Amino acid sequence: MTTPTVYRTRRPDVLAVALAYGEAYTAWRERVVALLAELGFPGRTPLILGGFLRYRLTGIECEPDEHPPPGWRVAETNGHWALVCDQRTKIGKAARAQLDAAEPPRDPRLDLPGMPAQHWIGHRILHPAMQVLEDDKALYITWREAPESGIDATIWERVPLSEFYAAVEAHDSAKEAADHG
Repeated sequence: MTTPTVYRTRRPDVLAVALAYGEAYTAWRERVVALLAELGFPGRTPLILGGFLRYRLTGIECEPDEHPPPGWRVAETNGHWALVCDQRTKIGKAARAQLDAAEPPRDPRLDLPGMPAQHWIGHRILHPAMQVLEDDKALYITWREAPESGIDATIWERVPLSEFYAAVEAHDSAKEAADHG
């Protein structure tokens, strides 16, 4: 098992990329909830799937025995049961166009200066985890296996796991206190 490698930056321009994504993602989720209600599925959970840093609103989570309304069908997608647009119908085609128009914001890992968005290890592509901590003053990037090159040391500093975990614990404690206080 490999030990994760963590990098941190406190540069405002890099933090701005991550913070803007958080705001854009929240706005997108609100648009998705409104769209599902408009399509006749208020309160339902969207199924969002993807890979290679691109995601798509695939359908609406459901049970395998659910009876879909006209223009929809039940399908198993990547191990999830979902109502998906039946594109053999006008209703399904129109709904698919609406879902496609609700494109999620661009993954911020693609736009972080001095940090690769992904790298190959053998036959696998790895993507880092990203977390804003320290009261929105630091961005941490965690690699399961760090790339051997491509990280700009003038922007990113490698931090010990203990320091990262302390920052996560401080963040979680502050959030819990805010939620219950």
